Amino acid sequence: MRRKYNFVMDYFQRQQILSLSPAQLLQQFGRRMKELRVNQRKTQKELAEITGVSEMTIVNLEQGKNVSLEVALVVIKALDSLDLIYQLCLNPLPEDPLLILEMQKKKVKNNRVRVRK
Repeated sequence: MRRKYNFVMDYFQRQQILSLSPAQLLQQFGRRMKELRVNQRKTQKELAEITGVSEMTIVNLEQGKNVSLEVALVVIKALDSLDLIYQLCLNPLPEDPLLILEMQKKKVKNNRVRVRK
């Protein structure tokens, strides 16, 4: 029974995330980064020194302003929170038949060799 409950919660959490705009996602991400930093008792200045970015960049990240993905990854790494990107980078993608078919089509297209007449 517990497994079903987790699945239902995951479904609703996914729906909630999907309903957010990119700006809202950035704000959520920024709040989470601030939460992680505060829990580790680091100041914005300390985190900036550790990551090699300016303190203003840390402020912008935490406020949900647009920063580069590279900066976000550096901050995540400095906060020892790589589990945040584990799902995206390391877990295999689910086997979606349409995705597999699309990838196979691309392979066929790329393997064709033109012959001159």
